[in-house]
Amino acid sequence: MQTFRATILSLFMMLPASLAFSEPWELTCKMTDYKQSGYDTGKSLKVAKSWIPEETVHIIEFPGTQLTTWGNVFGTAEFGDTIKLVYKFENNLSVVTYTYFPKSNVVIGRADFSGFIGIKGVRGKCRLVR
Repeated sequence: MQTFRATILSLFMMLPASLAFSEPWELTCKMTDYKQSGYDTGKSLKVAKSWIPEETVHIIEFPGTQLTTWGNVFGTAEFGDTIKLVYKFENNLSVVTYTYFPKSNVVIGRADFSGFIGIKGVRGKCRLVR
């Protein structure tokens, strides 16, 4: 039993402090550039903004994420040089992805649909509160 406790304690101590003891992070984004999305004028722009809204707030909990803009839609978070947030809808037929670049505070949003042309390259800026 002592070995088991020591093993668990040593594994817990190897976690980065930001993951082991942190409060949820809040990523607030404002999308400002829909020009490269393929949905940038008239009714198509409204469609793009319905999938990738101009303002979003992501609550990043460990593990996983929650996008509060659409109510309680849960997704996943991947961490590296970027923070990639992925939300899946309608049995994975629609996937919305936000890729945040912390060094520049830039975010790129995209929406992929089964059988339809996706929305790509929507750009904006974010603020991350840890």
